[in-house]
Amino acid sequence: MDQQPEPQSSHEPPAVPAAAPPTQPTGAVPGHRSSWPGVIGTLLCVFGGIGLLQRVFGVGFMALMPFLPLPPEAKITGTAYVLGLVLSVVGLPLSAVHLTAGIQTLRRKQSARKWVIIFFVYAILLAIPGGAYQYFNMQQQMQQAGQQGGMPAGLGSGFSMGMAVIGVVISLLWPTFLVIWYSRAKIREEMQGWAA
Repeated sequence: MDQQPEPQSSHEPPAVPAAAPPTQPTGAVPGHRSSWPGVIGTLLCVFGGIGLLQRVFGVGFMALMPFLPLPPEAKITGTAYVLGLVLSVVGLPLSAVHLTAGIQTLRRKQSARKWVIIFFVYAILLAIPGGAYQYFNMQQQMQQAGQQGGMPAGLGSGFSMGMAVIGVVISLLWPTFLVIWYSRAKIREEMQGWAA
């Protein structure tokens, strides 16, 4: 008697699939956004905003100085006063440019680098007369101190020049750092992908 093949059971365990390499997602993966625009852009906005407030109050103070009841040693007169008033007014746009560079950096706009370069050039143009103003102002104060017997006469000029040079160097540190940072090849390449 022929034996009939037994029907296969439908409850057989499923075959174990062979190990497959991990697959890559097929959808578009968003690119990694660097964090430096947020950091430097925020610093630019903070420094620019503080600078703008200081310059606005500075212009007001210099304009009102002749009418304020200040002691003689606190007043600035002559060439130093005129130079200080002019620098206060001319310096107002510098802080506006500073602030604009920060806003454009936070918005990741290509024009941010242009505003940084303008800020750097503007800062250099103001640094030289700013140093001269500081020198004249300190010279006047040293002369008054010398007349009152508080400082040797020969010390004033050298000290004033040294402080003026230090002031110019300090005022250019931040703009110089910015123009170097924004001129790096890696940064310029990244900024080319920003919105125009």
